[in-house]
Amino acid sequence: MHRASVVDFGAAQGSDAVAALARSLVGVAPADGDDVARAALDRAVADGLVRDEHEPLVANLVGAPQRAGSRFDAMDPATRLRGRIEALADLAVRASRRKPQAFVVEDLHWAAPAVIDALAALADRAQEHPIVLVLTSRCEGDPVSGIWPAGRCERVDLPPLSVDESLEFAQAILEAHPDIARRCVARAQGNPLFLSQLLQSGAEGDALPGTIANVVLARLDRLPPADKAALQAAAVVGVRFDPALVAHLTGKSAGFDEAIARDLVRPAEAPGELMFTHALIRDGAYASLLHSARRDVHRRAAGWFADRDPALRAAHLDRADDPGAAEAYLAAARAAARALRHDAALVLARRGGELRAPPSTRYALAAFEGELARDLGDAPASAEAHERALALAADDLARCEAYIGIGAAHRLTSAVGPAMSALDAAEPIATRLGAHRELARISYLRGNLEFVRGDTGACARHHERSLAHAREAGDDECEAQALSGVADALYAQGRMASAHDAFAGCVELCDRRGNLRFSLMNRCMIGITGAYLCRLRESLVAIDEARVAARDIGHRVAEVMTGECAGLVLVDAGLFREAREPLEHSLALARRIASRRFAALDLALLGCIAWHDGDGEAARRLLDESWTMCEEIGTRFAGPIVLGMMARVAADDAGRRAAISRGEAMLDDGAMAHNHFWFRRDAIDASLAAGDFDAAERHAEALERYAAAEPLPWTDFHVARARALASAGRGVADAVALRALRERGAELGRHAALPGIDEALASASR
Repeated sequence: MHRASVVDFGAAQGSDAVAALARSLVGVAPADGDDVARAALDRAVADGLVRDEHEPLVANLVGAPQRAGSRFDAMDPATRLRGRIEALADLAVRASRRKPQAFVVEDLHWAAPAVIDALAALADRAQEHPIVLVLTSRCEGDPVSGIWPAGRCERVDLPPLSVDESLEFAQAILEAHPDIARRCVARAQGNPLFLSQLLQSGAEGDALPGTIANVVLARLDRLPPADKAALQAAAVVGVRFDPALVAHLTGKSAGFDEAIARDLVRPAEAPGELMFTHALIRDGAYASLLHSARRDVHRRAAGWFADRDPALRAAHLDRADDPGAAEAYLAAARAAARALRHDAALVLARRGGELRAPPSTRYALAAFEGELARDLGDAPASAEAHERALALAADDLARCEAYIGIGAAHRLTSAVGPAMSALDAAEPIATRLGAHRELARISYLRGNLEFVRGDTGACARHHERSLAHAREAGDDECEAQALSGVADALYAQGRMASAHDAFAGCVELCDRRGNLRFSLMNRCMIGITGAYLCRLRESLVAIDEARVAARDIGHRVAEVMTGECAGLVLVDAGLFREAREPLEHSLALARRIASRRFAALDLALLGCIAWHDGDGEAARRLLDESWTMCEEIGTRFAGPIVLGMMARVAADDAGRRAAISRGEAMLDDGAMAHNHFWFRRDAIDASLAAGDFDAAERHAEALERYAAAEPLPWTDFHVARARALASAGRGVADAVALRALRERGAELGRHAALPGIDEALASASR
């Protein structure tokens, strides 16, 4: 059986209910240190209890040090939260295959949303596996009943004790005092806690208090003064407490033997710790302190936690009404963020922002809250927090940073107008101050926004400017972002060789800084641009490195992209059989995360594979589905690519002509660069297959013209192939040139292009 309880105040860092359950499953005792936890986790992994991919997440749950090379730090906050829950649920399932598992979690009314989500995941698994959950909660604040599906849980309400039940309970305690027992039963009115406290109080005197709080106060008053003071100090700490801390608060060694004997406190799960037998007893002891004394004890508790737990230090200063509480919350939020607990950091920053503090502290809290909300993907909350920071800014640099924060928040939702307005306000300030780091960030955001608007020229200019400012500032992170932006702009202009070098420079800088997460998309793009340089092996290695890392850190979007990129490179090279698995995996994930942009291209590439396999009907169906999706989300990204493929698989000449005509119109309207390469290549093949050799040469000329600024092995080969096959189709085949072309195609890995050359050679030899 695995037990955990939720407390509303005073729990030590890392002792939350989810972590307690994970530690119990792995076999880590509450008092075990880091090394013991690490050894227990290693055994669990070796024994198959913990999946390899879940190891970093379970290490975080059980308090074990991360292994060397762990990618836990590279996970984004949302991935870590989701991953911890999935890891706990999978751990429970694996344990249940060995023997049934029972989980008991008490006081659910105090649970944070992450705890409820974890228990919901366990409840889901309990439908199919021998797992039982027993949860306790007050009726008021019950976070489960009425929310979880009716079939998932059975609610057992504990009604008041009947008179007979109460008398039986009372007489078992006070057999010698039946009159007192009856009076206690009458006063308690079926409340078992009130009854037990009355019985213990009633055994010590004639007067019966009228409320539970009064009962607790009466029982505290009967303790020796030193014991009462210790219990009051313990109440300041929380439901659970360390006697050593209480001794620090009272200034003398604290003994709790009398309190234990009177059932006011009892040993806790962790060795050496004690806990109140009920939260209401702790509340009564806490309420018995004068406000001035309570504040003083909280300040002393804050001093105890100064070097131990920044969050508890801040909470105690808060309850002491200390003017330094807001600053302490800021420090605690930053510490939590460094520990990769962004959700906890956001709660701390928001609480700090609610307190009275100097404007500089309130500004820092609001700005940090905005950063945290952005990292967690909550753009509206991020923008609102940065707006508050702007109102609190005391100088130009602070105002500039607030405007940049507002712009970055709006960029998340592609709200170009509001984002540009904020950056318009920030840029003159940064220019006047000579703030190169801020100017780098402003230009980077502008470049991304121009990319969304489709203005590749402006996109390139802003990213080049960002790169110059980043290098002037000596900021590696800004430089990596700018290099990525420059690479995107070059890619959008069809300058694939230059884009490849820029993506490689970005990844190299990310690797040097250990910024794995930011490197993933750029590593994929090394693979894509490498394909236009006909570096097939290099491309696949880069994409596979990104795929492994994306899976390790739970970066779902990057994982979708790696599958699609691998499939695209393999289909382009004519390795259709090898392309199917990564594309099917990418499509499944894309549908799971509702990414229609990725799904549309996956479907189109799978249509190519079906066509190669001789299933024209399936190819047309997949491409029709892809095209429908493109029309829903916008055709600029991949519309002409899909239309080029549709031209190749068209059932008749009219369908071919219609697809080509529509695709060319979209290219003229400003589609993304990759459309020019893929559409023209497929239009060439569709025209050759239809015997329209003039059209094939026209598309070859258009492709050559588009790539003229930066010729590529890919375009040079396909242009030469189109012209050679068009001539052969007219009966003017140059066998020597065709053989040289075939040799070049094989050298470049253009496997899909070789059969057409072979057919032309065969015709020429007849």
